[in-house]
Amino acid sequence: QYEPKAVSKTFNSIEVADRLNKFAERISSLDDFKKEKIEDALRKLAEELKIEPAQLIHAIRLATTGVSGGPPLFDILELLGKEEVIKRIQKAVGFIQTR
Repeated sequence: QYEPKAVSKTFNSIEVADRLNKFAERISSLDDFKKEKIEDALRKLAEELKIEPAQLIHAIRLATTGVSGGPPLFDILELLGKEEVIKRIQKAVGFIQTR
């Protein structure tokens, strides 16, 4: 489940689903799923999309944890592992697309 207030603020357009998909694609090719590599991938993607990293960070946090706050995101992602992160992002994309 996702924090309702965060959903209305963060999962507010199909564009968010597209960004989440792009991030999932980007991290799927990482051989070394460490927080530094994950953060680098996110920041490069944000630059390519011409958006602030925070726009990705908030959406990814909500997609992977269900809440808008908590420990540092890149630590969480590393602990969850690549497969689980991608699975949770895909679930969030489905959620956004059916809203």
